[in-house]
Amino acid sequence: MSKRPALLLLSLVLVGSGCAADAGAAPTGRTAGPTVPAPTVAPAPPLAALDEVEAAYRRSWAVYADAMGRLDASDLAEAFGASALVLRRREVEALRRAGEAVRVRVTHDLEVALVDAVTAVVTDVLGNHMVRVDARTGRPLEPDPGGTLTRAYTLRREGGTWKVTEAVALG
Repeated sequence: MSKRPALLLLSLVLVGSGCAADAGAAPTGRTAGPTVPAPTVAPAPPLAALDEVEAAYRRSWAVYADAMGRLDASDLAEAFGASALVLRRREVEALRRAGEAVRVRVTHDLEVALVDAVTAVVTDVLGNHMVRVDARTGRPLEPDPGGTLTRAYTLRREGGTWKVTEAVALG
């Protein structure tokens, strides 16, 4: 998980605390104007929550890879919900009808953000090495694309478990 948002937040807190320290400085002889409250910075979400979301997101990819490789959608509900679950099940069924499977291999460059206590967004630039294969022989039906895909995934906490509920292509 990238630490850029945490570093930005830490910078804002440090800058804000430096400004607040100046508030107690000796008077300069100028007449004081109206006081303006110092900007507040929302506290950083607990690292444990961010780690939970990232772990659930990575697990969703493992569940997805298994389903697409074996053409078995039965475990998808462990990691997906709402429209994402419907989409993933349809993908598996379409592959089964075509006699194809997918060897899912991706790399992740992701950012995790908590929206609230039950909603998070993962933005991921995926290294795409997903290849359609013949379901019987496992032989590739196309070359490794080797490109990148940029996606945003919404995760919601359902019954204590984070699940991917929506995916949006960003580019």
